[in-house]
Amino acid sequence: MSRPGPGLGTEAAAVTVGGLHHRYDEQGDSGPDVLVDVSLAVEAGEALALLGPSGCGKTTLLRSIAGLERPHRGTIAIDDDHVVGPHQWTPPERRQVGMVFQDWALFPHLSVAKNVGYGLSGHSRPSRADLVGETLALVGLAGMEDRMPTTLSGGQQQRVALARALAPRPRVLLLDEPFSNLDTSLRVEVRSEVHQLLLNVGITSIFVTHDQEEAFVVGDRVAVMHEGHVIQIDTCLGKDVLVTIGCFTGWHFPQMIASVHVDGDNLAVRWLNNRQSTRMAWRTCSRTAHGISVLRECRTGSFREQ
Repeated sequence: MSRPGPGLGTEAAAVTVGGLHHRYDEQGDSGPDVLVDVSLAVEAGEALALLGPSGCGKTTLLRSIAGLERPHRGTIAIDDDHVVGPHQWTPPERRQVGMVFQDWALFPHLSVAKNVGYGLSGHSRPSRADLVGETLALVGLAGMEDRMPTTLSGGQQQRVALARALAPRPRVLLLDEPFSNLDTSLRVEVRSEVHQLLLNVGITSIFVTHDQEEAFVVGDRVAVMHEGHVIQIDTCLGKDVLVTIGCFTGWHFPQMIASVHVDGDNLAVRWLNNRQSTRMAWRTCSRTAHGISVLRECRTGSFREQ
């Protein structure tokens, strides 16, 4: 169900994905599955982080929601509008979905104002100018309309890309690793600013990252993806322990974690391959500032802490 997005003057929308499958055809032959029976629901105004290693299907899922990929089967709905389904396909420009790309995709020969207003061709010139000015003020770039992208810092360029995605007043915002081009110190600063902005705007957002800490900062909930599957969706707060798998750093081990739950002084670990549980002492793990322990690797009988 929609709810008002206070900063944009438009309603945030819920996103529902059901049984999504996708593969890329290779020279006429069917390639490996990229998305396998992916189902998730994002509430209106919620921020969901898609967390997983490279090649796990995060960006393909994001592009499918945006309408830049056409899944082989499954459904996608934005509120009550079914945009993907049997005999149903809504083109990207009619979905009211904004997207911030990994490389920001700014036009270097256009001013900041013309970059931000690029998707507003259906508006009159005065209306377009008003929307551009309001959106630049929203992201903290008021007065920079005439600047060229090459004269801006990396953080400012990232905010121009964000403003361009927000200018058409979308109901859902998709972000594909938007901080990956920033150096480490700037990335921490900018992601905190973006998180606060998304809270202020109240828009539904889905954010792709392979950085666990980043996922916890930006997401209200985190969906862990592995080999085309969504294997766990949990909140970043409370007692649930969100566990990431060793493949984030290329580690390999026989039994991968499906989930971990805090049970008193113990952790109940459920494994992907046999669904059985193993109990471990909680002291073997460390709590983070979010009340979560993120385990980077697990072998039977031992944990490696982050």
